[in-house]
Amino acid sequence: MALPWHLRGLIHKPNGTGYPVWGGIQAILWAIHRLKGSIDIDVHVTKDHVLVAVHWLKDWLWPDGRRVTGAVGDYTYAELQTMRPRRGGPWRIQSVPEIMAIVGGKIILCLETKPDPAFHLITTWARLREDADRTGARVLIMFIQSYGSTVARRQAWEQSMESIGRAAKMHFPVMLLARSLIDPRRWDFIDAWKGPRKFGRLLPATVAWVGAGSPWGHTEHPKVRTPGLVSIPKPPPGPQLPKPDPRPPAPQEPAMPALDDRYDRTTRNGCKVDRWTAQALDAAQEKCGLTLTVTQGSWSTSVGASAGTHAGGGVVDLKPTTNPTKAVKALRECGFAAWHRKPGQGPWPSHIHAVLINNTQAAASAKRQVVAYEGGLNGLANNGPDDGPRVAPNIYPYRGIPKRRSTMNAVEYGRYLIKAGLDQLAKTDKPRPAVAAAAKAITKALKDMPSK
Repeated sequence: MALPWHLRGLIHKPNGTGYPVWGGIQAILWAIHRLKGSIDIDVHVTKDHVLVAVHWLKDWLWPDGRRVTGAVGDYTYAELQTMRPRRGGPWRIQSVPEIMAIVGGKIILCLETKPDPAFHLITTWARLREDADRTGARVLIMFIQSYGSTVARRQAWEQSMESIGRAAKMHFPVMLLARSLIDPRRWDFIDAWKGPRKFGRLLPATVAWVGAGSPWGHTEHPKVRTPGLVSIPKPPPGPQLPKPDPRPPAPQEPAMPALDDRYDRTTRNGCKVDRWTAQALDAAQEKCGLTLTVTQGSWSTSVGASAGTHAGGGVVDLKPTTNPTKAVKALRECGFAAWHRKPGQGPWPSHIHAVLINNTQAAASAKRQVVAYEGGLNGLANNGPDDGPRVAPNIYPYRGIPKRRSTMNAVEYGRYLIKAGLDQLAKTDKPRPAVAAAAKAITKALKDMPSK
């Protein structure tokens, strides 16, 4: 079944037809309405840890017409939103949670992962599991067993895929696309595979066959009859493509490109924090219904008992609340590695210590505490067990600055213009030394500039 050209855009080889496609969400709607079983989508992780559906970037252009170079992990999600397809069309690169919200449970999403470093992190799959539960999406993680032109590259690829597959297996069923003989001792964690008949069960590309213990039981294509397996039910009719509105669109204020100002400094209760940390603290306070007062912020070395954990960004100490356990749980749910520090644990009064996960400005000792938190430890020198409520580690999504001129005051708009100029300068290969020195001085001055 050939896919109409005007819809080609997002799905990679849907239904086993081998047709590459170019048409964004319209292609997903087409697949829901016309296909059975599952669709395969290539996924990558952006620089700011957003899962996106894109095959590669060489077919995308910048707004000024320049060809995009590099990998998906070199750019933020906001930067990917400014790209446009080389062959034209009103499409943009979609995030996987967006696709989940549209697809729901109507069709199985086979996410074909690439060897991005973020796929090795358990937190990446934990966040995707939350998105799947929220949208009701049926997700199967798929990866290619072997890839590369040399033996060394193929071995490196297989080792990377094995690590990614074991991390994904903690939250999703996984399937291997076999290209050589399968060693069951090495690939013992997979739920299914597909490939040549001599290497395993022959499954068409439309099938998402999953072994026992999967969230949906055994499934297989209706045309394939195997004892003990049941057929995939026929999906209900999908949503129809909206008819174009003949009326001209109403004039709107042009949207401004989003800037990533998460590490700009601000204050909370008179203590220095970055915008990302302040935003996550506000979310945790709203979630637990308690007042979270900062007693020691970031970029602070005044308290010796902190052992340098506050020397960078993303770290705060909070006053003990009437219900510390509830506060710690809310902080953990909002992206912090947080603990209730008691007087008997060290030379300090009772307080709550919190480190924002994935904050690149954090000090090295604070980053080690995040690793200890993900490993179920208390983050102290004694490496004791975690004594707080268990919450799956996650990364709090930063919402960014206002994207319209009418919502900014004069100072915010001035900051926007300065940062936009610095972002453009950062894309220059070799700026003049005087210009680079001036940009460095301006960047330093922005940290002390008021936010409002």
